[in-house]
Amino acid sequence: TKSNYIFAKDMFKFLSELFTKYEFRKIRFAGSSGNPIIKMYDKFSKKYGGKEVGRFKDDHKINGVWYDLISYEVFKDNFYQTYLKSFWINVQKSEINMKSNQ
Repeated sequence: TKSNYIFAKDMFKFLSELFTKYEFRKIRFAGSSGNPIIKMYDKFSKKYGGKEVGRFKDDHKINGVWYDLISYEVFKDNFYQTYLKSFWINVQKSEINMKSNQ
């Protein structure tokens, strides 16, 4: 959806700024297993070299239901290596499409 696209774009921009402007080496973030944003965190982590690093079983209770806390991390080097690899693949695909349309 459009809101997912906007979230991913904003998160990419935010992480890029943390890594470049503020020279972070690693960024950690977490979410609740009951939150739909976890799917986005999983996709984003996979796409940009991050990974799930821990799951705290039954960490917190919301409205009488226990949820896990899922922790993620992204290292600066992995972030940029994965991004550049993805960017290069997209450039190559677009060049192939341009050649086939000629």
